[in-house]
Amino acid sequence: MTDKKKPSPKPPGKQIAVVAVMPAIRDTKSMGSKKSRTSYVKGSSGNPSGRPKRTPEELDLIAACKEKTPAALKVIESLMTSASSDAVKLNAAISVIERAYGKTTTVIDAKVTTVHETTIDELK
Repeated sequence: MTDKKKPSPKPPGKQIAVVAVMPAIRDTKSMGSKKSRTSYVKGSSGNPSGRPKRTPEELDLIAACKEKTPAALKVIESLMTSASSDAVKLNAAISVIERAYGKTTTVIDAKVTTVHETTIDELK
């Protein structure tokens, strides 16, 4: 059982709403005199220098891990076939499948039918 925390009681007769307001940012270079909600320029990369180069230590670690891959796969395979626990067998099998084909994705099919826009005055 999980312990559910009870919400703290509200003072009688008062309701409190917390609203975060994000101010518009002007980007006069790309948008002229129009107000923009972001400072990004259309068609420009947010990371112009790209991903940082890997250090020699990172490259050595990757190479060492690749050398150990066949042995690790043999351990997983032996667990998958000869472990006494079904949970260990299942986890080993899933590990092999995920490395071969990638992790599965969850698709959520949702249809939004009602959108309610609330103004700050309505929250007061």
